[in-house]
Amino acid sequence: FGIQCYGFLYDQNSHYCIPTGGISAFTPRPNETEGDFYFLGGCKAYVDFKPYNYIRYADITFQQDYFTARRTCECLDARLMAADTVDKWVWFLGFTGNSYTYWLGLDDLKEENNFVWADGQTIKPEIKEQIFTKGKPDGDGDCVFRVTFTSFMDDADCNRNLTSICEQLQFATSVCN
Repeated sequence: FGIQCYGFLYDQNSHYCIPTGGISAFTPRPNETEGDFYFLGGCKAYVDFKPYNYIRYADITFQQDYFTARRTCECLDARLMAADTVDKWVWFLGFTGNSYTYWLGLDDLKEENNFVWADGQTIKPEIKEQIFTKGKPDGDGDCVFRVTFTSFMDDADCNRNLTSICEQLQFATSVCN
């Protein structure tokens, strides 16, 4: 094929396979009517990861609820971003600009008011104080997002449709060059 083939769509009705060049944050993922998508190239199938400090980040620009965003990241051998240090938060603000709201890998789904990052760490009080909007989180939601045009986070209903950021350790189990 004339493109690098990172995956294919399989149509169960026609039994045809259609090669693809990978998936991108700038286009929605294939839907059921197009067929089932299969990765061939592991982490290379997703072409939009950018490296920073031993972690690779992908800006998922189509909107989805928190649970779908989390599954999208997991499908890419990644997780929703854990901005668990001030340095990482400042880098994130520069990486994303300020025109979108983003789901972050932080929620209190297991225990109310106990916010845990996607990497399993509980949010540190000093981080919580610095990067949440004043008086937040206030319990009006279980999932955390970055507030548009600010440098702060807030909690919201997990069913809201927002963009998201996935992070993948460069030394993940997949072979990534």
